[in-house]
Amino acid sequence: EIDRSVEKANELRRRAIYTKVPDFFPTPPEVIDRMLEFANVEASHRVLDPSAGGGDICLAVRALGVSAIDCFEINTDLHQALTLLGFQPLSRDFLAATPRPIYDRVLMNPPFSEDAYIDHVRAAYNWLAPGGELVAVLPNGYCGSRITKRREFTDWLDDLGVDRYDNLANAFTKSDRSCGVSTHLIHLKR
Repeated sequence: EIDRSVEKANELRRRAIYTKVPDFFPTPPEVIDRMLEFANVEASHRVLDPSAGGGDICLAVRALGVSAIDCFEINTDLHQALTLLGFQPLSRDFLAATPRPIYDRVLMNPPFSEDAYIDHVRAAYNWLAPGGELVAVLPNGYCGSRITKRREFTDWLDDLGVDRYDNLANAFTKSDRSCGVSTHLIHLKR
């Protein structure tokens, strides 16, 4: 029965890739490995993925022995895939949810289009418990931008003492849905 659920979840994930669900670019394993390294995830941690997609980050966290994993996913097929993989998404729309600052770690690959990552990271920070840490994949290019929203986001991150780590230039060409966007990781502590 478990194999059947995983098979169906993978089918839903493939369909999301084939139909080019907006902003669904699965996080490549190498990037997830780096996220986990920076976040120092422990089995006792409560972890949140606010835009879980096909569950790649959640599955990697579960493989570390973490059982307290929550997530959100707005796309119906991917939401169902997460459920089939044994996760219970809290809701669909992360940005509409009321923050509960109970998470030791927030790991995320937020949507990039129309600078949505800015609102997602700002909201996700509010879900961190004191001492919690957030690691997110972000597109390059917002730092040094003259666009007000991007400039304010850069200043906010810098005020919080962000650490930034470049990903390989072609990291997302290794994604199951390849794209050429250059990215980096940010690491924030609450």
